[in-house]
Amino acid sequence: MFAHIFSPLKISRNRQLFYCIIFFILLGGMLYYNSLDGEFIGDDFSLITENSNIYNFSLANSARLFSLPFFDSGGMRDYVFFKHLYYRPLIIMSYLLDYTIWHLVPFGYHLTNILLHVVSVILFFLFLQCIFNRVLFSFIAATIFLTHPLQSPHIASLSGRTDLLCLVFILLSVVSYAYFRGANSIVRKNIYILVSLSSFFCALLSKEIGIVIPALLIVYDLCFPPDNPDASNHSHPNQKKRLYHQWFRQAGTYSSFFFIFILYLIIRRNAVSVGMGDMVKSAFCIPYFYLRMLTVVTILISQIKTIIFPFPVYYYWRYIPLVTVPFGKEFWMSLFFLIILLSVMRLSWRRDKVIFFGIGWFLITYFPASNVIPLWRQIAPYTFFVGKQFLHIPLVGFCIVIGRLFFYSDTVVTKDSLKKIVQNIRVWFFISVVLLFSFLTMYYNIVWTNAIDYNQKVLEHVPYSSEFRNDLAIQYAQKGHLDAAAHLLTQAIAILESKWGHIALKPNSYINLAIIYSRVYEFEKLRNVCHLGIDLFPDCHIFYFFLAHVYIAKNDYVLVEENIRKALSLKPTFSSLARYFADFLYQHSSQKDVIEMYVERIKTNPSDTKALFRLASVYRLNYLFEEAAHFYQKVLSVDPYVCVARSNLAYCYEQLRQIERGEKEREKIGALSYGQTGSPSFSEVK
Repeated sequence: MFAHIFSPLKISRNRQLFYCIIFFILLGGMLYYNSLDGEFIGDDFSLITENSNIYNFSLANSARLFSLPFFDSGGMRDYVFFKHLYYRPLIIMSYLLDYTIWHLVPFGYHLTNILLHVVSVILFFLFLQCIFNRVLFSFIAATIFLTHPLQSPHIASLSGRTDLLCLVFILLSVVSYAYFRGANSIVRKNIYILVSLSSFFCALLSKEIGIVIPALLIVYDLCFPPDNPDASNHSHPNQKKRLYHQWFRQAGTYSSFFFIFILYLIIRRNAVSVGMGDMVKSAFCIPYFYLRMLTVVTILISQIKTIIFPFPVYYYWRYIPLVTVPFGKEFWMSLFFLIILLSVMRLSWRRDKVIFFGIGWFLITYFPASNVIPLWRQIAPYTFFVGKQFLHIPLVGFCIVIGRLFFYSDTVVTKDSLKKIVQNIRVWFFISVVLLFSFLTMYYNIVWTNAIDYNQKVLEHVPYSSEFRNDLAIQYAQKGHLDAAAHLLTQAIAILESKWGHIALKPNSYINLAIIYSRVYEFEKLRNVCHLGIDLFPDCHIFYFFLAHVYIAKNDYVLVEENIRKALSLKPTFSSLARYFADFLYQHSSQKDVIEMYVERIKTNPSDTKALFRLASVYRLNYLFEEAAHFYQKVLSVDPYVCVARSNLAYCYEQLRQIERGEKEREKIGALSYGQTGSPSFSEVK
């Protein structure tokens, strides 16, 4: 198959690899070119456009990202149910780098996603080539992975970068480990294993599913043991001893990954509220485990069907009830599929380790997302939540199996005449599949470019989805259609409350409805929504914030201060609320309270330029020029392009009779172009 392309030209192996990599780059660029016009969509708003953590590119802010949960954006919608489960600082770092270059232009973020996907395809290709040393097999599997339509939402949606970046590090870790096994030099072995361990750590910091890497390496060692001249000679007297020695050395390597995982847990524990004890508890205290296993088998069959027939590709949560009736129809179907799966794995282990490895990759990487170990323990006894977005990394295993099956006929068909016919069929089948997948991928890219169109299409398929009604309402609100947005959010809340007891309630729709009522000054409706939100989600700071708005309209400043203080006690790093409270204190309280408020904010986040600037302005307006100059200098140490801070600093120096220093600061202003830096603007405290 395709041998006639390379053989007559006698192209060297290295040049074949080079041509394949160029092909992947060109095909990837062509397939996803139309996604570059896409907008921000779904979680992109909370992770990028409303995320104040990515606006300041500095060493201090970059380090601070490693102490924050994934959805801790400091914005108005900075409240995600069970957000303590997510710790992905490298993803936020990638957004910070994109913002530094592109600001809030979606083009650059989409370009980064495309590059990450192409890099993962190249690493996948090199990994297969390292294991099997067959260019055509590696080329077929990598091409199917590149063009598969299930990839489209991960590239077209910027929040899908979690899987893209994590897979890059997973493949880099596995490839480095494969080179580590084959290296002869001690120096090279050390370099490769360090790269593999570092990639494992980076994968964990990109997405929690990176934890599967050690399991993948163990399966890899089982399926493809290191070359041993006596491996096939079971009668060799030292065979067992050599095997024990080999696995003893491998155990030392595996322990290195274990120590990296412990380090990750320590860092994670300092940033989010889930530590090792909580994970162990979730792993061993699983309700209805055998029923969950049977249900997962049914879901697995559904997901494999989605991979083989990938249309339509719309990412949304589905809630599937547990198999609860003993010896019922669903029970026997799940048991039947489980027996088939185990039989296929046993057969592939005996006859074809490549297929076994592909199946193992799929099952291992899908297991963390399978919900057998429930992350949302409140709904564990009732239902599963599943989605197509969990298939990006498991798809690697599927492509390995498909690539191997393309060549399986070589061992079955023996006649030369039939071999040629089968080869031609395989060629045209492969071309047809790639063309079909490419067409579907480009079509789905277009669907994902517009948030309103996408949400409307999804609601046609799942009309009772509260999540997509909420997302569509956000889009309508941004376009100024507030009545339509409020109507959709009211419907989303009704759907959520109708599913009480089967799914966990999330506050997003309540928060967005409160935002809309505050914008149209419907204070009575706003008050009702806030009280309802506080009853359902008493630890959500945003409802107290909007309740303070209601009492401002009623001139009840005692209750205003009470609710704002309550909100800040729940979320001290909520920058918009802290700034709002400082302004409130400035108007209705003493200067001492204002200064204390800003000092607390700066202690929480020393690189908060807005808090530093406002505190400096408070000192300046109260003629405390020495203190004001100190904090203006801190602003400029974080962001030297804030010209208004430099101008005020010069003014403070002049008032302190330090004329020469003031003139130097004013000379620097002329050399800077503040408008080109994209730094946030500041307003004076009046």
